[in-house]
Amino acid sequence: MKKIIYVLYLLFFAVLFVLQSKCSFVFAQHAKMTFSHQDSLRGALRKERAYDVKYYDLNVKVDIKNQSISGFNKITFQNLDLDSVLQLDLFENFEIDSIVYYNQHTTQSFINPTQTLRNKREGKVIWVELPTEIRNSLNTSKKNKTNETISVYYHGKPQNAVNPPWDGGFTWNKKANEKPWVTVSCQGLGASSWFPLKDHLSDEPDSVRIYTEVPNDLFCVSNGDLISINKETTDKNYIGYEWKTSYPIASYNMTLNIGDYVHFEDTYISKTKLTNPINNQDSLKPIQLDYYVIKGNEKKAKPYFESQVKPMLEAFEYFFGEYPFEKDGYALVETPYWGMEHQSCVAYGNNYKLNPYGFDFIIIHESGHEFFGNSVSANDNAELWIHESFTTYSEALFVEYFQGKEKAIDYLLTQKPKILNQDVILAPLDVNYNDWLGADMYYKGSWMLHSLRSVIDNDGLWFATVKEFYQTYKHSHINTQQVINFFNQKTGRNLTPIFNYYLTNKEIPVLEYEILEEDDNIFLSYKWKGNQSENTENTDFNMPVEVFLNGEKEAIKLNAITRIQKLDISDKINKKDRKKIEDIEMTINVRKYLASAIKK
Repeated sequence: MKKIIYVLYLLFFAVLFVLQSKCSFVFAQHAKMTFSHQDSLRGALRKERAYDVKYYDLNVKVDIKNQSISGFNKITFQNLDLDSVLQLDLFENFEIDSIVYYNQHTTQSFINPTQTLRNKREGKVIWVELPTEIRNSLNTSKKNKTNETISVYYHGKPQNAVNPPWDGGFTWNKKANEKPWVTVSCQGLGASSWFPLKDHLSDEPDSVRIYTEVPNDLFCVSNGDLISINKETTDKNYIGYEWKTSYPIASYNMTLNIGDYVHFEDTYISKTKLTNPINNQDSLKPIQLDYYVIKGNEKKAKPYFESQVKPMLEAFEYFFGEYPFEKDGYALVETPYWGMEHQSCVAYGNNYKLNPYGFDFIIIHESGHEFFGNSVSANDNAELWIHESFTTYSEALFVEYFQGKEKAIDYLLTQKPKILNQDVILAPLDVNYNDWLGADMYYKGSWMLHSLRSVIDNDGLWFATVKEFYQTYKHSHINTQQVINFFNQKTGRNLTPIFNYYLTNKEIPVLEYEILEEDDNIFLSYKWKGNQSENTENTDFNMPVEVFLNGEKEAIKLNAITRIQKLDISDKINKKDRKKIEDIEMTINVRKYLASAIKK
């Protein structure tokens, strides 16, 4: 591929800016706004990626002593519009041994049913050449909507995760019961850090099979269901574990957990099915709950997990709907790092600790991602707020389900100090953005949703909207504009300015006000402050808020916009306070909104 010169970089970002503007988003300056050619190759859906992955059949052998892996990924895909080159992604610390194409369409005896394909590397990208006869086969499959298959054989040493899960890769150096404890976490970093694939959020295989050979004194836990255990491996010092999912899965959720694990299980029956049984044999079939912990921890883990997982499933079913991966079941796997939302294989490393609200943050948060992140998924890494904001908000909903609304707001208030206002939540598209400062997509995003609930001021409508949103988009990919459009349509309100402000600005909204005396009357003059970010103008921003004067308990509702409005507050000010107008203060209801007030 020809080198991209500087002018083309400028053109790329000009086009990117225009496209984003057409989507109603104009971005403030991000922590990172200079991107490389590799960022574009990884983040964009180019013609060389014009294929739809249907199935990954990943087969690896893990050499713990040498901290290396080897094997192959058999990729089944459907051609959409490929030409002469196909793009795969794989980090540079791996070598490609061979790439084999399986011709499923020819009936001509002189064409080999398998063919080794030429390939070349460009950084973390593998360009696979497609000769003429294979392009003809691809065109046939495109026309008939049939599948193609290639196998990519490779070996190498995956990146060591220094601080997982934030710094992804393999965790090699942990031990449990004096045995190796090896795990994989790669969100942000990408699954191409350990196996070859099409590494883009928007393309999930319909299902995957993961077969892993590990030393025979260890157990390997992966995604989905354990299908078989192979004790007849070629290397008699190894044992093979075969896992398979029944649902689409994001590649960063594919994982391995290797260690001295023991297994115990339980079941959960959906409250919806109990309330509205269907007359068939599967109507009351329970969800399988599988737990894998380090040997010796099972005694404390059994009652602890039961006290957390079943209430979580009950609460989230109430707010969102039934658990989305029923066929695969739900699993918690003990890990040496804090946690991760690996689909149907949730990583847990919180050391069995409850927070002051009586629940285990990691279990509730990471399991919330089964609904938002694993089921409802973003199209692009830039829009991970769809995963994190809804999931962080789900923690408060869990509290509300069992302890009531006021306790849930108390919990939300514990999130506020974690909002740093250092970076913009919604990032540039098509560059695999992963350079946010802080965690505002979690906590500011959660408070954005709570503020929207307060703006709508109708809890029945709010919860119906959230639940229908999840039900509409479960097991699918969406973008930010789809989220906004759905909430606008369902609530019957234009919430676009509010979404846009929180998603595209570092700062939270600021309500400017003055106390004025005119003709013996007292007025509150107020407006939303114009945003000062270099590239943003929220001149259409409007958000109604409740405010208090001088700490009074009775709230005043203001339909604030970015233009000055006045409200006669003479009847709301005590006579004794009128003599000291300059001392009259206004505050925003901090239990309902993420915003601040400033006196001019």
